Amino acid sequence: MYQGIQLLPEARGKNLFFIHCMACHGFETRMAAVKRNEDGWRDRVAYMREAMAYFIARPQLGFNDRRPRTSSPT
Repeated sequence: MYQGIQLLPEARGKNLFFIHCMACHGFETRMAAVKRNEDGWRDRVAYMREAMAYFIARPQLGFNDRRPRTSSPT
C-alpha cells in the first residue's frame, strides 16, 4: 500500500481511492497484477460503483464525481 501511495500521481480522488477501494482490495492484487488501459479502468470502476453501491453510495460518505480532492493518505 505504501508503495502504491507513493507511485500514483497526486490527482483528484487519490485519497478516496485508497480509503474506499483499497480498504477491501490489496494494491498488489487489483492494481499491480493487471495491466489495463484507461477504458479498462473506467470499466472496473463503473462495475464496482454498481456492485458496491450499498457501501460507497451512502450519502454520508459523499463519494461522487463532484467531491473535491482531499489530501493524500500518508
